[in-house]
Order: sequence, then structure tokens, then C-alpha cells
Amino acid sequence: MKRTPPKTAKRLSRSSAPKQQSTLLSFFSPKADREGPSMSNTTPKNTPSEPEKLKPLFSNDTPSTGLGVSSRPRSSRSRTYAEKRLNQKSPDQHASALKRELFLDADDEEQLLSTKRARIHDEWDHGHRSSDTSPFSSARTGARENKIATPSRNHNRSFSQFESSDAKSSIRATSVGDSISRYYSNCSHTAAKEPSGKTKSFSQAQLLSPEPGEAPAGSNPVDVDKPDNENHLEGGVDLLSMSCPGRSTARSLDLTPRPLTEERRKAREKLAAHAANVRGVGDEVGGWCERHPWSVQICDARKRPPEHPDYDKSTLYVPPSELSDNRGTKNGGLSPFQRQFWSIKKDHYDVLIFFKKGKFYELYDVDADIGHKELGLNYTKGGRVDMRCCGVPEQAFDKHTARLIDLGYKVGRVEQTETAIAAEKRKNASKGNKSSICERSLVRVLTKATVSDDGLLKDHRSRYVIAILEDGLESFPSVPTATESGSDNSTVIGICYVDVASGRISISQILDDARLCKTERLLTFLQPHEYIIDTSTCSERLRNIVRWDTRRHEADLFDLAKKNGFQIMTESRLASYLLDPSSTSQHREEYERVCQYIKQYPLGSKAFGAMASYLKTLVIDRETLSIGNYNLFPSPDTMETESPAAAERFFPASAPDRLLMDASTLQNLEVLSSSLDGSERGALLSFIDRAQTAAGRRLLRKWISEPLVSAEEIEDRLQAVSDIHVLEDEDGGRTLNQLLKQLRTKKDLERALPRLHRQATTTNNAVMFDDTNKRNVKSFVSVLRSLQDCLCALETLARAMDSSNPKSKRLKWLCAVGGGIPADVLDKLNYFLGEAFDLEKAESLGEIAPKAGAIPNYDTCREALDEIEYELSLELRKWQTKLRDKTVKFYHRGKEPYQLEVRLSTIRNCTPDAFEVVSESKTAKRFYTRAIKSLVRQQKDALESFEAAASSVARDIMRQFDQEYKTWDALSKVCAEVDAIIGLAFASRDEGSGPMTRPTILPNEHPHPTVHAKGLRHPILARLSESFVSNDVRLGGEGNPDIMILTGPNAGGKSTLARQIAVSAILAQTGCFVPAQFFALRPFEDIYVRMGASDDLARGRSTFMVEMEEVSNILNNATSRSLVIADEVGRGTSTHDGYAVAYASLDHMAKVNRSLVVFSTHYSQLGEDVVAQGCQGGRSPFKIYEMAAAVNEQTKNITFLYKLQEGSGGQSRGVYCARVAGISGDIADEAEEAAQRFDRSLARRLSASQFSKLHRGLDNGPGSVVRILEHL
Repeated sequence: MKRTPPKTAKRLSRSSAPKQQSTLLSFFSPKADREGPSMSNTTPKNTPSEPEKLKPLFSNDTPSTGLGVSSRPRSSRSRTYAEKRLNQKSPDQHASALKRELFLDADDEEQLLSTKRARIHDEWDHGHRSSDTSPFSSARTGARENKIATPSRNHNRSFSQFESSDAKSSIRATSVGDSISRYYSNCSHTAAKEPSGKTKSFSQAQLLSPEPGEAPAGSNPVDVDKPDNENHLEGGVDLLSMSCPGRSTARSLDLTPRPLTEERRKAREKLAAHAANVRGVGDEVGGWCERHPWSVQICDARKRPPEHPDYDKSTLYVPPSELSDNRGTKNGGLSPFQRQFWSIKKDHYDVLIFFKKGKFYELYDVDADIGHKELGLNYTKGGRVDMRCCGVPEQAFDKHTARLIDLGYKVGRVEQTETAIAAEKRKNASKGNKSSICERSLVRVLTKATVSDDGLLKDHRSRYVIAILEDGLESFPSVPTATESGSDNSTVIGICYVDVASGRISISQILDDARLCKTERLLTFLQPHEYIIDTSTCSERLRNIVRWDTRRHEADLFDLAKKNGFQIMTESRLASYLLDPSSTSQHREEYERVCQYIKQYPLGSKAFGAMASYLKTLVIDRETLSIGNYNLFPSPDTMETESPAAAERFFPASAPDRLLMDASTLQNLEVLSSSLDGSERGALLSFIDRAQTAAGRRLLRKWISEPLVSAEEIEDRLQAVSDIHVLEDEDGGRTLNQLLKQLRTKKDLERALPRLHRQATTTNNAVMFDDTNKRNVKSFVSVLRSLQDCLCALETLARAMDSSNPKSKRLKWLCAVGGGIPADVLDKLNYFLGEAFDLEKAESLGEIAPKAGAIPNYDTCREALDEIEYELSLELRKWQTKLRDKTVKFYHRGKEPYQLEVRLSTIRNCTPDAFEVVSESKTAKRFYTRAIKSLVRQQKDALESFEAAASSVARDIMRQFDQEYKTWDALSKVCAEVDAIIGLAFASRDEGSGPMTRPTILPNEHPHPTVHAKGLRHPILARLSESFVSNDVRLGGEGNPDIMILTGPNAGGKSTLARQIAVSAILAQTGCFVPAQFFALRPFEDIYVRMGASDDLARGRSTFMVEMEEVSNILNNATSRSLVIADEVGRGTSTHDGYAVAYASLDHMAKVNRSLVVFSTHYSQLGEDVVAQGCQGGRSPFKIYEMAAAVNEQTKNITFLYKLQEGSGGQSRGVYCARVAGISGDIADEAEEAAQRFDRSLARRLSASQFSKLHRGLDNGPGSVVRILEHL
């Protein structure tokens, strides 16, 4: 692309510059930036190769230099022209022209700026003070005759490289700000005051002048009284004057510095910063920014600058006059294309806009800067439409978008919604809209959580965006009060979270405690990529939780407080998404169900409305919410019968009959992610993640995070796993391998079906120039093939189970037609596989050729066109008969088809009156008759209708397919569940850590919580060590304790044993076999784990505060159907306080919570005290155990046996562990002596009378622990 120089350069090159080298400005073209810093190592033409050989730039004997202009005598014509121009231009105008050319690379601006300052000052000075010579015209003459040479295009080379080693004193610019300020201080200092004495307002030029006494960085003092040849760079440019023939004395310049006010300082910094950011862009781009300062001086739509606390980064203030079409580009207005771009960009300023132009997506202005920086895209030479620009081909969009989204950017896609031909037709047909610019619209904004295309989704994991709103109980009188629910400071939380890729929308309203345990647990499970909250109404606790999660998972935050609010979800608004003329009965049922919910749960409805408003900003609200895939909690079916207790227990994203684990439990047990690096590797999930499909793997993640509670359901799932084992054993696994092969080739239907829904229902009419439409058709065929594979796999499984007689009711139901498989799914699928269109052609060519009856409108248009063409053929036959010439035929040319071509010999003597000559050749003439003209007009209309119908054939077929969305989705879910069960079966036979056993599940009505295990191992840790020691555990039931007080040495295996008990319970209730010789339990409803010691600085909580909050959660919520793992309670404070807290907590668990507890501790006296206290009331629920270790008192060595045994060793052996860890013997000996002294002191202070007071202070109330601490 030929670069258009700015106006000042144009005047130079119009008459004087040679064609091959227009101006010195070509040195700064973006091409240099693209070709890199080492593009050329050769010396430019007419440029001396060595700096020391450079001569003074404007000496009388120098015809030309590398960086300057010639000083040859100019003609009288050029002198007159220069003087005329100079008389018309003031210094301020020169300043404005120069400023437009200053947006250059920081390494280049010094070179160009010095030349232009010298040129402008000299021509101004000489034009007004001298009439005989003009350096400006001399420059023009030199440029014409000597072909001004340009230096090497290397942006990283400083101008100082061209200086000689003995260069004289000079002023050199070291930054864009210094260059601009020095120039403006010289060219605008005389305009500070009006003749009347009134002070003028500062111009931008005046604001950039130096402060008093300020010398530019890197400059030397300049003696303005010295001759010209002493005030220049040797071989370079004189910054203060330009010598010319016949002139040996320099003119004096007023260099009086101007005061640097705060306003001027900020303006200097802003302009300099912007110039530094725009690298490798031509002068005309800087001029565009100068003419449109709002693109540099950023404010949001409400004119708030970025430093304003309520600044909205998603909007940009563009003056309304700029977007109106009244101002032309000559008057500084925007062009039609620029108006089109900025009308979109101003409302999505935080989004990188990929703007479709032909077959390319282009980035402009700040978006181009980011594309250049992050993607390495080259700027378009000269700037497209005067703005900085870079672009990518249509087919490379996904690749670059994926990169930007990974970096945290939002990406907007603006598509052409009409072709150039259509735009021209609109322009000709419309009286009002004469713009020939193709219509464009923003069709999608892509973010981390809302990507849905295969090319942008890198793994199987769900990506959630979540809206969370909070309100006090006073706003919800129907919700159980804090007193009724047994907790203080309760709050109501409204939640809506969406997985855009799968089209699943979940809405809930819950009653949470002050710690927001349920909300935090949900966030731990979902790990959202984007949050929507209202910081103006939510509590500090919720803000801290969200702030921490956004940092930990690198998620984005959308704050409703900085927006104009959001629309509440109403029935009419919901109807606009779910109900339309093509809606099915299933959509209407879903609409009624959601309407019932939003009436009863107002805060859940608000969260749903906030989500819809956010999705609307991404232009995906209609295509996502219209799928109708809603999960509502609580379910509308149980609203009337649900008790307050059930509502209190309710957990978002969980059914009421699921095992609940809070965020601490999920993290401490490493259920979903490893504590080492946060990945799934090493987590419990990795042990069971054996599914073959992406949907199956997502389902397993859901199962392991919320296991079953119903003993009947757990038994049935375990039976399904056993049935798969039987199936595998019967024929050596051949049937199972065939089944897995069919599942393995399946697409991710859970994501593919919503994607087809979006393609079928989209209304953006984007014009694509690549093979997007063909790829969409092939993807559609692939989905059909995957559904066919699903049916084949289920049929294979059903046949195999008929012979093996399975016992699992769920597995039988999944494979039964009319059960898990919709009854009419086969007929519906066969219609699309062969009856609707040519499947083979669509699969190979990406084109859908509908069969008769598939699309009525297409058939009608096709028949109408065929009828007209048949009439035309009859007309041709008629004239062949009349003219008695079988060679008469139709001739088609452009807009005049069906011309009747007749040989000249046939009509030489007589031409029928009905003929109207249209065209002719040497041998024939071509005619229209009245009938043919009428038929041609009809044929054009019919052809246009047919082409319109044909262009929408693929969408019409997909729309028909989408009408059966619920059917396809049901089939997909069945296939995913079968795949997940097979995954559990594989995990249950993985004996890499030892034998696996099917757990015995006691009925839920069993009177005692129970966990009995023999040879129990940890499923992950046991795989890492062949010497892993298994243990037997008996908790609950007749003759067994409910609370195990676990003691033993440090690093003796207490925490590992406690973890493997909880992990085995999770596996059993998920439906997986357990790593043990025997395992039995009564299903738990909750598992709580308090383990480890760490602070939470992000939320302002100390180590002990974190520990106490977790203990508080257990004491307030654990029940007789809970499993509690409490590891070293009280470790975060002093021994006295820690002991008291541990004692009080343990007593409360025994008497109030009555849970099954594994309580590990290093307080040796604690077990004896609680056992003694428990025996006073009859049967003690406590029993003391220890992890055995062999200790050699003489050598001070310890050997960990990792074996559980009854009784207590009484010592933690911390000093021994210190020796094992490498602590020197002297230090360890001294520590042992200090420990003995402390034991004797503690025994004296903690007398029996003191503990009797503690016992009396326990009343099992919520304040007993606090009273114990106060007593101490």
C-alpha cells in the first residue's frame, strides 16, 4: 500500500521530490518496524559510510548530506512560492502540523523532529525577516535535484550513531516529551498574552513547554550568539537554525522558559505516553489522534477519567458531533467507515474488536496496538482509514482469539451482514440511506467463560459464569429466621450460574450463614471463570470470597455497581427467550416451570436477571437462554412440601439427597484438585476419571463432589459396576471394547447440540467468505453420526445384558427404549440420516441438497422456477416452428438472459413484428418478444426467491433438528451416564494399590453411624509406595466408639489415616469400590474436615481465625449423620487456650452433634480427661488410639510403623522427628531438656481443680467455648 504523507510532506514532494523517494518521512514507515531492527546493515544511498566523514549539514560547499537537505541556490520561482506559503502559515499552524507528525518510535522522533524544527523555524524566520533567500525553497530545490537520501530503516538505532566522536555542543531529544516541549516552547512562547493584556487560555503546545530553568535531558547549553556553523551537530542537523547561502550570522531566538504548571505537566505526560505507545505508525496516524483528541484523552461514557473511582472501562466517550454525518472528513469529522467502527467500539471499549472487512478481520486504534504487542501482528503500512491497523485472515480468527482469551482479553467479532452487491442495491434503492458502506454488527463477544466453539475449548472441563446477589433476611419474611434456623447473622443468597458451552442454566436461592459456607463450597466446586456481583449491596465477606477466587483462578469480575443496573427477569422477558412461533410444547412447559420459580424466589430471579443482562452485553443472551435447559433449586416440584429444615439443608447445585462437603473439606481431602499444583493430577478425581467421553468425565466430577446419600441408590450404582464387571468377564472384554470404541468416536454432544442450536436460531446473517458454512454443515453431519453411534453403543450394551441378566435397575433403564432412550428417537434420527437430504454429499462437500418434502418453501420456489423455465422452453419451441429453423436458441448475457438468437439468413427477408432487437453479432440477431420479456422478469423474481431459500437450506434443516433438542439431549445424557458407570467399573478393578472391595452399604435407617474397614488404604498414596501400611478401623455400632481420639508421634500417619477414612466413604457413596479387604458404612449426609494450619491473608484471617471458623462450622452444622475429621484443633494458639478449645469442642461433638469423629491431637492428657468425663454418664463414646512407632531411647532414633493400635503413647516425639529431619544433635538435646521442664511446669499449673471449673463451664451451648477461653 502506498503511504500517504502528511500535508507538510505533500507540499515538499508535490513539485520537488523524486518519484522513487517522496520525502524523508518514508524512513519511519511501519515497514521498517515489520522488517525488524536488523533489516539493513548497508549504508543508504548518498549517505557517508563512516560518521567521521560527515560534513556540516548546511555548509556552502556541501551539495547533499545523508539526513539533511541540499543548500543549492534556488530559483526565483521556488523562492516566490515559498514566501507565499510562509506568509499564510503562523507558528501555531506549524506547531499543529508538526504535532501530527510526532507520534513516532521514541528512537526515531529525535531525528525527524530536529529536521522539522530547523526547517519550520528557519522558513518562518526567513519568510518574515528576509526577502532575498529562503532555506525552505532551498530545501525543496535540493530535494528535487539531489534526491534526499534516507538513512537505514532501523528503529532501534539512535541518531547519535550518525554523530561524529567530536560532535559539538547540541540539543538532542531523549524522549518524545522532551522533543515536543522544546519545539513548542520555541514556536508559541510569544502568544501568551493578548495585546489588551488579557491572558489567553493555554494551547496544548504551550502546556508542553519546559519549566523555568529546565534543561532538556541529554542537552548541552546553546550559545545563540555563536555563528551557525558552531551550533549544529557535525554531520547532523542544526536544531536552532538553518544556514543558507549568503547568510553567515544567526538569528536570535527567544528561549525564555515557560512556567510548568500542573495542568501543563499532565498534558505533557499524556501526549508523551501516547506517542510512546504508538510504535512504527506513520505521521498521518498521529495526525488522526490530534484531530480526534477523545481517542487519546480517554473518558468513559459519563466523561469520567480512568482515575475516577467509578470509571467504567467498558465505555468510551465519543462526542455526538463526531458520530453525526453532518461533518465531512475535510472538516475534521469521521468518515462513514470510522463512524461505523466507533459507534460499536465506544460501547465495548474493554473488548478487542475484530472488525470484518472483506476476507479479513482488522484491528484498529488501541486494538491494533494490542494485536501488535500480543500477537506480533504487523501494522498496515500507512494506517488503514487513517487509524493504526493490523489484521488477520478469516480462517485464522480462532487461533488468534484463543491466544488473546488465554491472556485474559475479551474479543468481539463484528461481521458484515450484507455483501458489497447488496450494499450497492440498497444504496440505489433507498432514498434516505445512500451510504455504500456494508452494514456490520457485533455478533459475538468472547470471554474465558463463554467460549463455545471447538477451536477455543481446550479441554473437557466446564466453564462457568456466575451471578451472586446478597440481601438481608428482613427483605424475605417468608424465609426461616435466624432463630428458627439455629444460626445468627444468616443471609439470603441468590445465585445463577451458566455453562454457555453446554447451554445449562442453574438458578437457586439459599439461606446461608454469616461465613457463607454454602456459597463458598459452590464456588470451590464450580471454579467460575467470571463473576457477576453488585459490590454496592453485598457484604464484605462475599466481596473477600469473590476477590480471593478471582485471583486464585485468574477469573474476571463484572461489577453491576458500575453499570446502570440490570433488568429484573419478568414473565414477559422470559417469554421473549422461550416462546416464539416455532416453540415446542417442551419450551412452553419449561416456561411455566421457570415462571413459577421466579415468583416464589425473588433473589434467585434477580440473579437470573443479572445473568441475562450480562449475556446480552456479550450478544449471546437469546441463543443461550432459548435452549430451555434450566436447573432450578429448590425444584418447583418440592416447593410446597419442603420444610424449613430441608430448605436450610438445601445446597445450590445439589439435590437434597446428595452428600455435602464444604470448601474446606474438598480442599483438605484433595477431592477435585491437588494441593501441590492445583491440577487434577493426584486428586481423588484422577482415580475415578476413566470415562471415554468428555461428557462422561464431567459427570464423574459431579458425582465425586456430591456423592449419593440414599442407600438404595448407592447399592444400585454399585450393582451396575458389578454388572459391567460380569459383562467384561463373559467374553474376555470383546463386547465392552466394542462399546468403548463406539463411545470413543462420539463428539462432545453436550456441547455440540447447543452449538447447533445457536447456528439454527442466529439472526445475525453474517457474510462469511471462507468455508465456515461448509464446516458447519460437516459438523452437523458429525453430530448425526455421533447420535447414531450412541444408539449403536446402547444397543450393543442392551444385547449383552440380555444374556448376562443384570441386576441394576438403573442400568436396565438406561438401555431400554422408552426408558432412558426416548421412544421415537430412532425414527427422528433416521429422518435426518437419509430422508431429509443427501447425507453423503453433505458429508463430503459440506452442502445440503434437500430432498422433496423436506423444506416446503424450498420446494415451492423450486417448482415455481421450473414452471417458468418450462414456459420459456415452450416459447423457444414455438418460434423454432414458426421460423422453420431448429437452430434458433436462447442466448444468455448478464442481466439479459433468454435472448432469442436467430441466424441472419433466417430473417434476411422478413423480421416478425413481435421481435425487439436486444443485441446482434455478425451471424445472428437476438430478440425479445413481449411474452419472453414477461417470463424473464418472472424468472428473475423466482430465481431470487429460490436463491434465498437455497441459501437458508442448511439453517432450515438445522432448525428442524433443533425442534427435537430435548430428545437429542436425553440421548446424550444417557450415553454420558453409561460412560461414567464404565469409568467407575475400571477404577473399581484398578488394584495398583492393592485389592479393591465392593463396600457394604447399611440402610439409612440403621440406628448408629458406622464405618468398619479391614486393610484400609489410601487410593492415591498407596499407589506411590509399595510399602504402604494398611489399617483396620471400627467406628460406630455396638461395642465401638463414635469418637476416635488419635494420638501418636509427629509424622506418624495420623492425618493420612483420617483422610483415607473420609476418602473411602466418598468413594463408596459415589458407587466405586474401595481400596480395602472389607468396608462397610451407613451413608453419611455430610463430611467435615478440619485439617492443616494456614492463614488467609487475602481475606484478612490469621491461622487461628481460619481454624476457629472451620471448627465453628462443624459445631454448628454437624449431625448424627455426619463424619467429622478434626486434626489438631487448637494448634494455632497457646497450649493453654488450644487445650481448652480442643476439650470443649470434643465434648460438644460427643454430646450435641453426636457425629462419627476422628479427632487427632498432640495433647496427651486430652484423651484421658474426656474419657473420664464421658464415663461419668455411662457408656463413653470415646476411645484413644495411637499410631505406633518404635523408639530407641539410647540412640534417640524413631521408626514410624504407621500402624493403628489402641492406647496412647503419651508423647508426640517432636524432638525425635526433628532429628530425622536433620536438626543437629546439640540443638535436639537442648530442645528435649526444655520440653521436660515445660511438662513439669504445665502439670503444676493445670491441676485437677482447674479442670473441674472448666467442666462446670460446659453447658453444650454455642458460647461454652468462648467462656472457657475467658476463664483461662
